[in-house]
Amino acid sequence: MARFDIGSISLWVSPVSIMKCFVGIGWVATGSEAEIREYSIFCDEFLPFLISQDNELPIDDFCKISIRKIDEIMENRHLESNLVTRFSQRLKNTLKNQKNRENACLYAFRYTIWLTAWMNSPFGKIGNQAAQQIEKWGVQPLYEALGAAASFGNAVFGKFVPSLQAVCVQLDVIYQNECSELQFIETLLHEEIHAVIHARMGEDETRYELAWLNELAAVLTSQFAIESAARELQDGKISEQVERCLNRMRSRQQYGTLADAVLRGTENHLIVWRAWERIFDLPQEKKRNYARNSVITPILHEVGWNVEFPYMYDNKYVTVYV
Repeated sequence: MARFDIGSISLWVSPVSIMKCFVGIGWVATGSEAEIREYSIFCDEFLPFLISQDNELPIDDFCKISIRKIDEIMENRHLESNLVTRFSQRLKNTLKNQKNRENACLYAFRYTIWLTAWMNSPFGKIGNQAAQQIEKWGVQPLYEALGAAASFGNAVFGKFVPSLQAVCVQLDVIYQNECSELQFIETLLHEEIHAVIHARMGEDETRYELAWLNELAAVLTSQFAIESAARELQDGKISEQVERCLNRMRSRQQYGTLADAVLRGTENHLIVWRAWERIFDLPQEKKRNYARNSVITPILHEVGWNVEFPYMYDNKYVTVYV
């Protein structure tokens, strides 16, 4: 197990980091108002506890401590609804399962070896430089990252998980990718950008969101940082490999062709991130309504994207709220 420092990002790859992701990811609650209230009480106490545990703990100690905490919360907060009882039991079963513990240790061992080699390769230098670069562009503060495996399904490279206050990078899926060394750093930086946008915007369930604008910022900014870092190596072969792999990644991303269209029209990789920076600084009421045409379109024009909505590209379109 190890901690890898990539720029100012600390990425933990340990049995505990992987078990945190096993336990803390993917839960959606449905039930009565009273049941959801109890579920929220439980999560609001248990998940911060889970996050706070040392990633270097022995896995058996971590699991025992976590199970004890679950029982303590259930008893002290008098939580008795069927929803929370079933949920807490599923968490305990996950933590008690010996196969889960063994897999967490196996994954941590395997991907510590892989990432150690990555850190000592040209791609590690690119990753470190790219992480520093996005901070210089204002993408900060960067979040702690957790090495995950078998947590999101076999088609997701990683996610920012608000409940864990961490970027979780699914190393088993990345490892199988044909451009794994670059897919790793692209995923890490991509999700860090989502995390920073989430933090700077704050929680507001009443706010309309533009998922495509969020995704576009993550694609363009992370990949430009990687391209810039690769050029600084002054190794033509590496630069060609980076360009080829990033083009392949973008062709497979949901808004990859949108990113290409924006670049063709503006020749500015940072244009969408600059728009987000202006959104962050809006007065609260305007910020809450950033997705409306009267707010977002002038901002996009101001940063240099002379767009009108709906915006057509590649037989598709994106739009905003009226």
